[in-house]
Amino acid sequence: MTAKRTKKKSGKQVAKKKGRKQSAIQKLEKELPANLAQFSKQVRKGMTRIEKQIQDAEARTEKSWTRLLREASHQLGALEERGEKQWRKLTRQTRRDVVQLLGRVEDAVTSAPKRKKASRKKKAARKTARKKAARKKSRA
Repeated sequence: MTAKRTKKKSGKQVAKKKGRKQSAIQKLEKELPANLAQFSKQVRKGMTRIEKQIQDAEARTEKSWTRLLREASHQLGALEERGEKQWRKLTRQTRRDVVQLLGRVEDAVTSAPKRKKASRKKKAARKTARKKAARKKSRA
């Protein structure tokens, strides 16, 4: 039987692999604080930064809500103004129509079965006839 030969790795290669593994672990250990007080301090700093970011985001959100509310209010005011103009125009036209209609009704009621007035010519002829009659009486 032949034995499978394996290539022996040099000491440098083994040291490099171990160094890589150790360096990753060492990095993590370096990032972690040595004691609880330091860890607590780091967490507080991070939390303070996050709280500030949240407050900034809330302020931006509040500003945008305020702006949107103001714009909606302006649009509502414009709609109300336009509606008010249209309402006034409608009521003005309706008032005119009602006045016109009432005028027609009044004319119909007043001109109904009343005695017709004599024409001007007839009035003038009667007036001159009365004057003549009055002169004759005064001469006689």
